[in-house]
Amino acid sequence: MKISKHLHKFHLHDSTVDALYFVPSEKRLILPIRLCDWNGDSEPDEIFGKAGLLVFHGVENFKTEPGLTGFVWDQNFGLEVLDLDYRPELNLSDGREGVWGLFEFKTIPRDKPHQNVLEISFTATHFEWLETQQ
Repeated sequence: MKISKHLHKFHLHDSTVDALYFVPSEKRLILPIRLCDWNGDSEPDEIFGKAGLLVFHGVENFKTEPGLTGFVWDQNFGLEVLDLDYRPELNLSDGREGVWGLFEFKTIPRDKPHQNVLEISFTATHFEWLETQQ
């Protein structure tokens, strides 16, 4: 799916991300996510209340702040999505579209006691949604 046309259809705010898996050799970013079960007004094609994988393909310029080198994901960690959105100002001339996200750690990592948010940015060619069992 084209990021600029379809990412907004996913109700991402307050959703839970279990981990971030960036595979540089495959230029792929995988986010296991449980979409927030929204009870308010929504558009007919909006997707919420489901579990699955958001998989971004053709990923380049992947950056996080703080860095995640050596970070081990387990059941004690995870992220809550504050924002994850298409950002045209990050677009590249080769057609890759920009994505920016802000996440809150559900549990603050011991080695980063003053860091409770994670910021990511990257460009990608497209993404797919793979629904899984909850």
